[in-house]
Amino acid sequence: MNRNPTNWGCSEHEKRLRIRTWWAVLISNRMSALAHGTPATLTKGQYDVPLPTHAMLLTPGKENVYREQGAEHFIQLCKLCEILGEILHIAAELRRPFDAKVPRELRRLECDLDQWEADLPPYLTHPLEEGKGPGACNLHFCFLSTKLMLARTALKVANSDGQKPDNSSDHLRYRLSVLRSSAREIADFVCALTSRHLAEWWLPYTAHLLASSAMILLRCTIETTDPSARETCKRSLEALRKRLRSARDDSDWDLADIFLNQCDEPISRVINKLSTSSSSTAIAAAASPHPQQHAQEQMAPAINVEDVVLQPLQQDFAFDLAGFGATTTDLGFSFEGLGLPFENMWTAFDQDVDANGMSGF
Repeated sequence: MNRNPTNWGCSEHEKRLRIRTWWAVLISNRMSALAHGTPATLTKGQYDVPLPTHAMLLTPGKENVYREQGAEHFIQLCKLCEILGEILHIAAELRRPFDAKVPRELRRLECDLDQWEADLPPYLTHPLEEGKGPGACNLHFCFLSTKLMLARTALKVANSDGQKPDNSSDHLRYRLSVLRSSAREIADFVCALTSRHLAEWWLPYTAHLLASSAMILLRCTIETTDPSARETCKRSLEALRKRLRSARDDSDWDLADIFLNQCDEPISRVINKLSTSSSSTAIAAAASPHPQQHAQEQMAPAINVEDVVLQPLQQDFAFDLAGFGATTTDLGFSFEGLGLPFENMWTAFDQDVDANGMSGF
């Protein structure tokens, strides 16, 4: 199935069927790896099947605009998964000695993603608008999820030289900012979906990707030292919780189930704690004889790397976030008893490769 059948002696129908089937398998493999945090089993260089064309996907004599747009959606998803495969390969290789060419490869992949987006036909851009092609929202969500994975990988690579970051680590701050904005972009996109969008075709991996992107945003919310950024992330999380609850209850969108079952309550508790802490900080600042000095002291708390609750967060970012976040003491509350799902949601991304080679990123 992984070989190019173009010059084989079989019928044209069988050739087209093999090519379509192969790319469907590859899409499933890449998106499953992204959703579950496991290395993709189909890697570049192990196949030479050409990208499908409209002629391969459309049934002769039954072409119409709707089917042509659906075929283009499939083709663009194939191209996106080619880029995703390279990102996943780099993410899986991070436990080996650092290679100086990796940052250049990541910059190239960032350009490839930008070019992929720029080359989309008009009916697959701005998917929230009326009259877009079938699967436009799913395609855009997959693009945003790939972009988020690239941001996570770039953040790990930025610190893979082993140098301890500090408050002057502008590059690490930039990468963390990109990660935060990428996670917020997913939340904002999902919040803008209407019932019509929810009724479109979606990959089943959307459910897992929603949960993981929300947990990244939660971690960024907890660890940022910028009060305005924390408040913005908190609002995005609150809006996401509300929208997904409505999607499940009003539109029977079962892709929201994993998020609501595993992430909704812990996120709610953390947000409430953060809100309570912010109120307490504001009251303390108002009562302080030097409110400006008090505000400055609250701007740059340090992560306590010994904190057993926040440690899974720091491990996933692959560096000590001293100077980039806050301890539970600095935040004014304890995470103990909040039931955070980090153990379930994130340790898969931090485990070493086991005997079977199946590890998370």
